[in-house]
Amino acid sequence: MTPMSGAAPTGDFQGCIPPWGGVASGLLYTPAAPERGLARGASTTEPPQPMHRASPSPRLESSSFPPRHSRLRAWAARLALLGASASVLATSEPTSPDFHSEEHAGPPFSLSTEAPRATRHLVIRATAAKPEDTSVWGELSVRISARWKPTDPTLPQRPWFRASLQGASSPDPIVVLGGPDDTTVIELRAGLSKECPLDAACEWHKAVDFEVQDNVSPGTVDVEWTAVASAHVEGTSDLPKGFTLEVSSP
Repeated sequence: MTPMSGAAPTGDFQGCIPPWGGVASGLLYTPAAPERGLARGASTTEPPQPMHRASPSPRLESSSFPPRHSRLRAWAARLALLGASASVLATSEPTSPDFHSEEHAGPPFSLSTEAPRATRHLVIRATAAKPEDTSVWGELSVRISARWKPTDPTLPQRPWFRASLQGASSPDPIVVLGGPDDTTVIELRAGLSKECPLDAACEWHKAVDFEVQDNVSPGTVDVEWTAVASAHVEGTSDLPKGFTLEVSSP
């Protein structure tokens, strides 16, 4: 067969031998015979197989377990806390039961709008039958009762009243007094330092300040007050022999 003039050959002529095995003769070539078992014109390429998406392998969410370094930090914190607790238990000193003094009744007195302020002093003393290599810690409680007596009961004004205890654990209370038949009660508390060795007489000195409003109608405030102390000894689980605690006014 002679190709048409001007038409490009349809085969790839490399060294005059087509890639599909035909034998070239000039511009003529004979195509190679098809493979056995295949019909002429059939393709040797297998049809594409449908693709199946592989199921993802099951895995645990990252949030199911904390990172390894986070778990290590948590365990380290627990161990540190246990160590601190053990240290506190090992170094804590024994403490005796609380001991209470008898109630001390301070002398009653009066304030007035002309003399609105007063101060009272207290001495708290702890002793033992013999010197002890221990320290005492305690607390002082003061209870105050105040009653307003106006010079002219027909006047409605009532003054405020304030009391403060040296070293108190809370702010000074200020209250408005009631009528002549009303009694106002205030309670104050203050700590007694434990840095009081019992190798000799252990003393604390406290002051109580009283004040009434002075720019109101004339009148007086009758004040009654008591004090009681409690204390315990550190360094021993029992109170020292002959231990005493008393509150007095100098």
